[in-house]
Amino acid sequence: MNQTTELDLAVQAYMNDRVDLRGGAQIAGVSYNRFMRELENRRVVILEDDHFLERLSSLADLFGDDALRAAAQRVAEQSDLPIESVMTK
Repeated sequence: MNQTTELDLAVQAYMNDRVDLRGGAQIAGVSYNRFMRELENRRVVILEDDHFLERLSSLADLFGDDALRAAAQRVAEQSDLPIESVMTK
């Protein structure tokens, strides 16, 4: 298998929640950072970003979007993250 094929398989595995970032990098045979850049280039949402929910909550506040705020809160609850660390209001 060539590296492009391995990278495609790794991205698919990550998108289907079969591997985390490190596992995807291993499958692709690339570094963790290279795999993250590849996901970003393909516009794949990286939910392992420690500040993702904080930024999502900030956007909800900025746009006054109660539905987005509620969605961020639900994700935080499912992720066992403290709500106060995610929600700004």
